[in-house]
Amino acid sequence: MKKVLIAVLAVLLCFGAVLGFASCKEEETTKVKVDINLAAMTANMAYSTLSNIEKNPSEYEGKTVKVKGVFSQKTFSGGSKVQHCFIYVYDSSICCYARTTFVWDGDLPESGSDATVIGTVCAKKENGNEYPEIQAVSVKF
Repeated sequence: MKKVLIAVLAVLLCFGAVLGFASCKEEETTKVKVDINLAAMTANMAYSTLSNIEKNPSEYEGKTVKVKGVFSQKTFSGGSKVQHCFIYVYDSSICCYARTTFVWDGDLPESGSDATVIGTVCAKKENGNEYPEIQAVSVKF
């Protein structure tokens, strides 16, 4: 009986060590401390928090956020064609969404794909309106 108990405990310890290593590895690849983890929040809380970031970007300037949502990319024409990347976060009923723009120079998923963005919030101004832009350090899809 003791041998079985020791074997079970050994397996559990190994499994726990593997999980701990995997979570450390994810942190290690981004090498940033996340201040606000919307990806770990419930749908309604993430939607609400991102809506607040959209309404009050200067309060979040310099904060590192992790956002998980639906990726979209749009080209706006005005003097020059500028491509914008967005992450949409829906509430639990999927009727309402908040979105934010982000800047990333790496590979991007197709529009409509799930993506997770980690980056720093910068408050930008355009036509007298303030909006947040995430300077991404990591985009996973």
